[in-house]
Amino acid sequence: MPVTRRLLYSLETLSGQENALIDAGDWPALDELLDRQIAVTRGLVAHLPRRREPAASADALLRARLRQFHDGCVARVRQLAAIAAADKNSLRALETLHRQLCAVKQSYINRPRSGSPARAGLAVHA
Repeated sequence: MPVTRRLLYSLETLSGQENALIDAGDWPALDELLDRQIAVTRGLVAHLPRRREPAASADALLRARLRQFHDGCVARVRQLAAIAAADKNSLRALETLHRQLCAVKQSYINRPRSGSPARAGLAVHA
């Protein structure tokens, strides 16, 4: 099997796995898969013969489709990076809110009771 056919087959296999990973929400695995797709498309474009034929030739069409697919993979990687950054920001905001709530809870627990001598300004002498 020629190199280009093997690369096309592996690209089709990776594309088939992409939807399953999206449905599963496995973003780290999807990120790795998109990186592999980008590498395979680069390898495939590198193995295509460069001919001086009109743009309507099959090679030029395949090359254009591969570039389009490659650009789509790169865009998905950027989109995943943006989602990851937004998730990190949301997580930081939640952690800050959690710390604030813990501080409020602790101040509520440690406040003097209404009937205690400390609240009334009286010193307790033993």
